[in-house]
Amino acid sequence: MESPVAELQIGDNYQLEFMIYNTGNGMDKFNIRLDYDEVDSTSLSLATSKVQIESYRAGIFKVSLNTPSDGSEWEVDSSGRHILEMNVNVVVESDLGCQNGNCLTTTMTQKIILFQNQTSQGNSASDFLSSSMDNQVVVFGGIGVLVILLIILMIILRKS
Repeated sequence: MESPVAELQIGDNYQLEFMIYNTGNGMDKFNIRLDYDEVDSTSLSLATSKVQIESYRAGIFKVSLNTPSDGSEWEVDSSGRHILEMNVNVVVESDLGCQNGNCLTTTMTQKIILFQNQTSQGNSASDFLSSSMDNQVVVFGGIGVLVILLIILMIILRKS
């Protein structure tokens, strides 16, 4: 089974939503915990550690994710973004099952990719270069049109 992937830009806080299905024949409480290695001041937290769900129903719980503000030291991917990958194990355990001596536990691995885009903000040299290239294209385009008009004029004058 392939793990779900969340790609998130750094500098913001996010709420990831997860859904639990109670396939048992009665109401149950589920204990939830997160297992992960904290990386570069990225933190995750649960709003609640228990969710109560009716039989054959779904329940939703949220995980808060606080991302760092700088990822300039991370590896650069093929798109030119600085990225950091981390895996979070979301562990769900049936409270009723544990009371009956048979703790039913399910673990889902959530892959999180944090990224920071490379930008050239504040780089006046690159702005100047881009501007001068645009001007060159206009000049070359203008000269090209002039040459074509002269050729057409010469052809018309020869025929007459």
